[in-house]
Amino acid sequence: TVMVLLVGIVGIGGSLQEWSSSGQFSYFTSVVVQNPNDVAAVVQVTYATPCDPTTPDYQAMVPAGGRSEINVSETVSNPAIGSAVVTSDVPVVAVQNTLWSNDGGGPQWAANDGGVRAPALTWYLAEGSTYGGYQTYITVMNPNTEPAQVAINYTVPGGSEAGPQLMLLPVSQQRVNVADTLTDWSSIGAIV
Repeated sequence: TVMVLLVGIVGIGGSLQEWSSSGQFSYFTSVVVQNPNDVAAVVQVTYATPCDPTTPDYQAMVPAGGRSEINVSETVSNPAIGSAVVTSDVPVVAVQNTLWSNDGGGPQWAANDGGVRAPALTWYLAEGSTYGGYQTYITVMNPNTEPAQVAINYTVPGGSEAGPQLMLLPVSQQRVNVADTLTDWSSIGAIV
């Protein structure tokens, strides 16, 4: 089994044809899986959302040499901020693709975030800012069946600052707004 973690899947909306025209910020998020192998891949997506811990796993077959785009809003019963673990019987590449609009007229911005191959005990995040209205969030996921205690420490010019201590339930995620601890810093890193 091969595992890819996608942490921080953001606000999940409807299909591109169903975007709101009310002028509100709209999102469309998908999990994209590419299969570079000569055989089909059996893929399972396990979601961790704070709103619905009972979200069932989603399974898909990705053809040899092909790709599959999984619309998160069609596979999660209560879409919200969340994370995903993609497992496969053969090595695959998985990314989170998010399109958003602030006028409801279709995609204006896009973000594409790659997954990681395995969980780790320590993560180093080099770039962030809370200066001049910038927003930096850190999303931490626990893909395990046991609770996990997480400490976040921020690195700033001239030293470090203690961040929050978190207790993550099994197969859950939590998002931290860096500005809750550090406001108006132009250069922030983190050790999680």
